[in-house]
Amino acid sequence: MQKDFFLQLAGVEPFRTLDGVPNAIWTYRLNWSDVSTWWEHIGLEASQDTDIRVALEFSSRINIRDPGGFSDVQKVQTTKLEKPATGDVQYVYRDFQTPSVSPVEFCFIAPAEKNGFTAVKLVHKLTAESPWSDLAFKSLAEGDVAFQHVMDGPAVVCPPAAVPLSSLPLNNSARHVEKATLVPLLIDTTQDAASESGGAVVKFGFVRQLTLQLGEVSAVEDRVRADKSLERLATGEFWNLLASFEGSPMASQLPSASAFSTVPMHALRTFGEVIRKIRKQAAQESSRGSSPAAKTVHSQVGLSPTVQVPSADSGKRLYLLHLATVAVQGFTFSSGQTPVGMLNLERIEMAPAGIQRGEGLGQFPRSSGVLR
Repeated sequence: MQKDFFLQLAGVEPFRTLDGVPNAIWTYRLNWSDVSTWWEHIGLEASQDTDIRVALEFSSRINIRDPGGFSDVQKVQTTKLEKPATGDVQYVYRDFQTPSVSPVEFCFIAPAEKNGFTAVKLVHKLTAESPWSDLAFKSLAEGDVAFQHVMDGPAVVCPPAAVPLSSLPLNNSARHVEKATLVPLLIDTTQDAASESGGAVVKFGFVRQLTLQLGEVSAVEDRVRADKSLERLATGEFWNLLASFEGSPMASQLPSASAFSTVPMHALRTFGEVIRKIRKQAAQESSRGSSPAAKTVHSQVGLSPTVQVPSADSGKRLYLLHLATVAVQGFTFSSGQTPVGMLNLERIEMAPAGIQRGEGLGQFPRSSGVLR
C-alpha cells in the first residue's frame, strides 16, 4: 500500500509545433494511499468546507503554455497555470472542491524535448491568497521522500528564430584584455657603474625644473667645501654647467642637453637634495619672521594678539621649495628605472558575464581509501 505521495511522469503525447518548437502534452500522475482522500492525507477532515489547490512547481524558464489558450484541447482544461510576477518559478495547478482519491493527473502543454534533470516540487495551499506550502513526495517507488526531486520533464528550448546567445554583445563581461607591461631588468646602478652616464634629456629637464635662483649654485658649492662627504661634486666644469641655469636665462642661451651625458646621476641627485635643504631652511626662517621683509601688524579689534603677515618673498620661497621637492622626487624615480627591460605584449583576463543558478543533483561519497 502506498503511504506517501508518489509522483511520476505518466506520458508525453506529441502535439503541435508552436513558434517553431515541437510541443507535447505532458501528463504527471500523483498517487497516494488508496484508502484515504486528499484531505485526509494532508491532515484535513473531509467535512471541512474548503477548497484545496495542488500544484507542480517548475522553473519559469520552461515555456509551459497557458491551457486557457487551447480550449480545443479538452485534456488540459482541468489544469491551470500561475506565473508570479517575481521569482523564477511557475505553478501548474488544479483546484479541488471535493475530496479527491488517488490518482490525480496534471496535464499541460510544453516543449516536447525531454530533460532528465528537471527539478519538480509538489506544493499546495488552501486559498488563492495564501502562500504555497511544500509537500514531501517520492519520484521512485523505492526512492527517498523529499520536497524536491530531479526527474524527466520538459526542457528549456529557445525558438529557432531567436538570436543565439553567442551573437549577443556581452556588455558586462570581459574575455580578452590586451595589455603591454614593461618589466625592467635589474642591473647594476652603483655610483661607479656605466649606467650613471647617459640619460642626458632626463638630467637636462631635472636641472631646468629646479628653477635655480641667483647664488644658489655658489651656496651649494660652499656647503660642499664644508662637508667632506660631498667633495666628489667639487669639479669646476660641473659648477659652471649648473650656474648657466641660474636666474631666467633664454632657452637659446642654455647649454645643450648633450652636455649632461657624462654627468653622474648621483651627483645631480645630491645637488638637488642640497638645493631642497637650503630652500627649506630659508622658508622656515621666513615663517618665523626673521626675514626683514616680514611685516607685523596689529588687529584693530580690542586687544587681539599681533598677527604675522608673510610677505610676497615668503610665498616665493615656499613655492621654490615645492619645485625642488617635486623635481627631486621625480628625478629619483626616473633615474632608478633601467633603460632595458622586457615588454609583455599579451595578457588575458576573464570576468564572468553572469551567474547561472541551479540545483544540487547529489553528492558522491569521497574517501581516500575508495577514490584514487
